Amino acid sequence: MAISLLVKAGRDHRELGREARRLSTMSVREHAKNAGPHDVIVHGSTRGVLGVDGQDTNPLQIVEAVRGNPHDEGGCVRLLVCHSGVSGVGQDGANGLGVPVRAPTTKVGVMPSLGSQEPFLEPGGPDGCSFPWREVKLAMLRIGFVREFFEGPVDLPGIHELTRSDSGEWQETAAFAVAYLTRSPVVAEFTETEQCLLGCGENLVGCSSLFTDGSWVWRRDLQHYVGRHGVVLPSEFVERMRECGWKPPADAVDASVARLALQTAWQVD
Repeated sequence: MAISLLVKAGRDHRELGREARRLSTMSVREHAKNAGPHDVIVHGSTRGVLGVDGQDTNPLQIVEAVRGNPHDEGGCVRLLVCHSGVSGVGQDGANGLGVPVRAPTTKVGVMPSLGSQEPFLEPGGPDGCSFPWREVKLAMLRIGFVREFFEGPVDLPGIHELTRSDSGEWQETAAFAVAYLTRSPVVAEFTETEQCLLGCGENLVGCSSLFTDGSWVWRRDLQHYVGRHGVVLPSEFVERMRECGWKPPADAVDASVARLALQTAWQVD
């Protein structure tokens, strides 16, 4: 497998495959904050093997990916991978790089439904390559929510404060974005009808129904404001859609993600 074609290199991390991109965006980059090491993020299967976009790989190919990163300066490497502790991929990768393992853990990541899963950390050496455990939890961001959606005061912009654009470049992007917004999984369906808040007079049926792609949550009426009124979406969200090929991840939403979407959507800061 030509693993180099599936690798995305960053200044402080390297992601292998689209599954790693979802893991990185939702958990690693947001919650397991990088504190010096070079992160290598790869998907691990319950069979105890590493996988890149549905294909099995092995620690030696991970080593190749690490060595091929122009941003890697030969310092500490932190392997972020789920399920694969039984296969010893961390030790195998360390052997391939010719370096010691400083902070092996018995678990990588947690599921709240399973209760406490505090892992055991072995002591590290004097070179600063041992890192404290930090529980990784799913995070979600809401998009397109404005003050008018809430009864009380909230720290959100008003509908007329949203950035809008009628440029040809944004309109082209908006067409793909509307399709992505529409095709993503629905986590809460409502039937109320409200008029467009920007004054076009259109009745928006089920406007507060909630959609998510596993990382972001939005209301159904966002597709109207983007497509009809040129509301501009955050660049981070546009980048996620583009990396997903403008198609919502089919397996990104389960019951726990749906609950998180509901909690995130209506939280009042």
